[in-house]
Amino acid sequence: MDPEVTAVVEGNPFKAGDIVRLRSGGPSMTVMKIVGWDTYCTWWVQHSMHNPPASTVLPFQVLEPAKAS
Repeated sequence: MDPEVTAVVEGNPFKAGDIVRLRSGGPSMTVMKIVGWDTYCTWWVQHSMHNPPASTVLPFQVLEPAKAS
């Protein structure tokens, strides 16, 4: 089993594949993986397949589930 999968901090409500956003707003992001407190997220800039995806690492406490549109 991938060690990154087993390194999830207890209380983190997210898993790889979840769609989230910052509690303060912003684009919908896909959770790619979780390592400890770190949630690795990716999103598309300007909804264009010609632009590379953007990514960041955030603590899960600043994220919330994205609302379905």
